[in-house]
Amino acid sequence: MPTKAPKTMHLPTHTSYLESKPRFDILDGLRGVAAIVIVFYHFLTSSLFCAIT
Repeated sequence: MPTKAPKTMHLPTHTSYLESKPRFDILDGLRGVAAIVIVFYHFLTSSLFCAIT
């Protein structure tokens, strides 16, 4: 018996909603910096945890 493909979420094809929302470059930059800091934090804490045990 063939299985059904899972339902996927489709994004709207129009961009008027996205275009109506303002974008702030400074916030996008801060999000990028925060993502990098989180990656380094997880890398360093896992490295320190492995060094202790």
